[in-house]
Amino acid sequence: MSNEKIEDMIVKDKENISPREFLELAKYHITRAGCEDLFEYIVNGSDFLEAPASSEFHLARKGGLIQHSFNVFRSLMDIDNRLKLECNMQTIALVSLFHDLCKANFYKEDVRNRKIDGKWHQVPYYSIDDKDPYGHGEKSVILLQQWMKLSKEEILAIRYHMGAWASEGFAQRKALSAAMNQSKLLKALMLADQTATYFMEDEA
Repeated sequence: MSNEKIEDMIVKDKENISPREFLELAKYHITRAGCEDLFEYIVNGSDFLEAPASSEFHLARKGGLIQHSFNVFRSLMDIDNRLKLECNMQTIALVSLFHDLCKANFYKEDVRNRKIDGKWHQVPYYSIDDKDPYGHGEKSVILLQQWMKLSKEEILAIRYHMGAWASEGFAQRKALSAAMNQSKLLKALMLADQTATYFMEDEA
């Protein structure tokens, strides 16, 4: 895919990004040492390219995770442009496209009983099968740092991108507040994630 086609894809409101397009977009922007090993894991060591974005909420479908990640990428770029944050493009791509890397190898296809028109039917759904329960944002940071070095701001943004949704207890809320005070990128990624989930994704 040419640079022009990649830029055109970003501008358009693309609702069904393919695994090939996602990978080409990631490779176009992320060139840091270790990225090839990350991409190898994405393709051959995980179900990241086919996983859902959630079990039953936003984009709970095959390929939902890369669609959500792409939506967050587009939203974060827009926020960066509007607020003049002047973030490095590689950083924008890294924290948005892989903020939910923790969801790779996380869901499994399953069935459950549901009453429809007075009769019980087995219907498909995604259940959670977390073999590496390291947390959410924390897990994405841990996974990414197996392959590449992250900046402090990238770590804060990915670690706390869920905001208050993943900050139970006084100590967690204090840590989130401190992280937000240190990182504009974190606040922008939180906003981009929520924008993608609640405004760009119909299933939300």
